[in-house]
Amino acid sequence: MVFCHGCGGEIHESAIVSPKFGAQQLKKATENWVVTLVLCFFLGFVGTHRFYIRRFALGILQLLTLGCLGIWELVDFILLLCGKFKDAEGEYIKIT
Repeated sequence: MVFCHGCGGEIHESAIVSPKFGAQQLKKATENWVVTLVLCFFLGFVGTHRFYIRRFALGILQLLTLGCLGIWELVDFILLLCGKFKDAEGEYIKIT
């Protein structure tokens, strides 16, 4: 059980909305922004950061093309710095 961030009442940890007030619950990011950024910087040309955020198809594609000779790695790095890089569930990976 966890506490609702809207009303403070106790709700189940898997609840998406509070049953009492309908307040949307915040989802905890499982990926660490710093780890993703470091992986992208040092091993981005082989798609390591894509595997870390569970985007395996794009990771394999990036591995096979060597990150489009570094262009894809640079774009991903800039997106990470701007907070516009998404994980497998469509959530932005941001500085926490």
